[in-house]
Parts: sequence; structure tokens; C-alpha cells
Amino acid sequence: MDNVQNKTVMITGGAAGLGYKYAEILLRNGAKSVAIIDLPTSNGENAATTLKNEFGKGRAIFIACDVTKAEDLEKTFKRVVDAFETLDILINNAGIFNE
Repeated sequence: MDNVQNKTVMITGGAAGLGYKYAEILLRNGAKSVAIIDLPTSNGENAATTLKNEFGKGRAIFIACDVTKAEDLEKTFKRVVDAFETLDILINNAGIFNE
């Protein structure tokens, strides 16, 4: 996984399941930082806190975002770049269900 060394990653649907595992694996393999993007629940804050505790402060953040709304995504992208100064990798992992 040399290609993730010192990269900043944004993961939609990253608060749990596969998205969270991607964050763990990427940080373990040298990613500089990850932004967990998910709906506004305590799961996202908990995920970011767990990653910070394991990998160090400043390496993980949670941003609440509804990925079905373009305006939310634009604001989220800007917040990631403001926090980490760059965005190198995007993992689109969010699941969207229409009822």
C-alpha cells in the first residue's frame, strides 16, 4: 500500500462497517489522515475518536453530511481541505436507499 503513504482520504459512509475498516487499514498503512463522512449520528464522532486514540490526534475527523445533497458535499469537501490542506483519495462508500 505504498500509494497511500502521506495521503489524505475522504470516506463517505465511513462511520461503520466497510467504510470504517477502510479508514483503519489506510491509517495503519501510512495514510496521513482520514475524513469520516456520514449522516449526523454519534457513530461518526465515535469512529473518529477511536481512530484518533489508536493513530494519533489530527489524523481523523468526522464531518456530518448527507451525500444526496450537492450543497452538503461541496461544504464537506471544503472542510476536509481546510482541515488537512489537501484531499488525495475519495472512497465513495455511502449506501443510499430510496423508500
